[in-house]
Amino acid sequence: MLVGTTEQVKRIAGREALARSFEDTDRQLAQHRLPQQDDWKECERRLGRGMTHVTLFNYVRKYIHSVVMETSFNDPAVAGFYSHDTRGKRYLVAFNTGFLPEWSIITTDRADLPTKERRGWRTVLLHLLKRKAITFSQVSEIVRTHYGYTPADWNKYWHYHVSDFK
Repeated sequence: MLVGTTEQVKRIAGREALARSFEDTDRQLAQHRLPQQDDWKECERRLGRGMTHVTLFNYVRKYIHSVVMETSFNDPAVAGFYSHDTRGKRYLVAFNTGFLPEWSIITTDRADLPTKERRGWRTVLLHLLKRKAITFSQVSEIVRTHYGYTPADWNKYWHYHVSDFK
């Protein structure tokens, strides 16, 4: 039972209704959010050991000799990898120019829905792997080289981190 003036009761009821409305909206929007979305938004944690888009291109070019990097006509802050073969130019993946974080970072709107992704260099390599433009061992070699591990150190590090997936 609410006690107070009529105006106070209306104000409290209005706040409670608004809170319920926010909770309902949040429940409805939850299906449109990414799994572990809060982790994707933490810029400091996702920066990792970044690299420039030119460094990434040089690593990739070592393994895909037909790859070219082109800047977008519509947005100069975006570039893409393309490969040339007998069928012509083939799109592989797009990413931001400049500094690339190690892991992708998303930005969200006021409703906490994802609106934009800044791809990390690992995500770019994953897209190349999915398109069969590069092999898993080549991706592993790029990561190892970027981190400066010797092959023996890298093998220990790699086996430790993938042991759960064997």
